[in-house]
Amino acid sequence: MTRISTQTLLLTTIALPLLAADSFVPVEMPKDQAVIYIYKAREYGKDVFRVEANGEPVTILKRGTYFPYIASPGTVNIIIRKRPRKGYLAGNLVVMVAKEGANKALLVEPGKEYYLKRTGTFKASLIEVPRETALKDLQKCKLLPPCDSQTRGCESATDRDAKK
Repeated sequence: MTRISTQTLLLTTIALPLLAADSFVPVEMPKDQAVIYIYKAREYGKDVFRVEANGEPVTILKRGTYFPYIASPGTVNIIIRKRPRKGYLAGNLVVMVAKEGANKALLVEPGKEYYLKRTGTFKASLIEVPRETALKDLQKCKLLPPCDSQTRGCESATDRDAKK
């Protein structure tokens, strides 16, 4: 007779359902709007990116995560930028290294879904991928929260200019 440990029982009854809830779930399509799924697969890289849509902060993108951006019809410009990080020591001054980013302009139609994948190892790029490809990748991704005033690195260009 096999004995089940308390840890195994807790893992199977509590932890596994919670982990499953973090996997990809499509959002309900709002009437007269579109959904743009922005994601970074778990394939490579530990860089963190700030995502902006038409100049406004959306979320912080990490490896193995996605965000469903609800967009109104028209042109939507999605920009991803590596968050600035401390670079090298120059005398007594630590220089901030600003990293490159990528952008993608989409002509969004109501009732449609779009899938943008962050790719590239040394140079970031943002590509539109077919639904089938994206759904395979997204099954391994976790949902991200939207930016808010408490999210580090999510301030808009207007907020950054006001601090100067």
